[in-house]
Amino acid sequence: MDLTNILIVDDEEEFRNFLAAFLKRSQFVTHLASCYEEAEKISKKRFFNLALIDLSMPGKDGIEVMKMLRKNFPEISAIIMTGYGSIETAVTAMRNGAFDYITKPFNPEEILLTINRALEMKKL
Repeated sequence: MDLTNILIVDDEEEFRNFLAAFLKRSQFVTHLASCYEEAEKISKKRFFNLALIDLSMPGKDGIEVMKMLRKNFPEISAIIMTGYGSIETAVTAMRNGAFDYITKPFNPEEILLTINRALEMKKL
């Protein structure tokens, strides 16, 4: 079985840890970052198939994180997560290369379906 490396970038530690624990139960390998700088540092050491990125973070936002990751990994699937969803931010995320856009709070099964859909699209 191919292991999928997922980078979770979110400034809320409790949320990051919850999401990582949930995804590990589904056999995903997760790595955590709280901001752009941490994500950049980690991405220089590891390959990632997929990233779950919070849109609103102090400093550089999720769109900037996604752009940096896509520069390092052009084939990465990025899913933008936000607690402050709007049509405008969803359009911005998608125009900048996000695979999908999901609003918090969400059912963990919903993010799992989105991840699996993104991975299936990569196979095609």
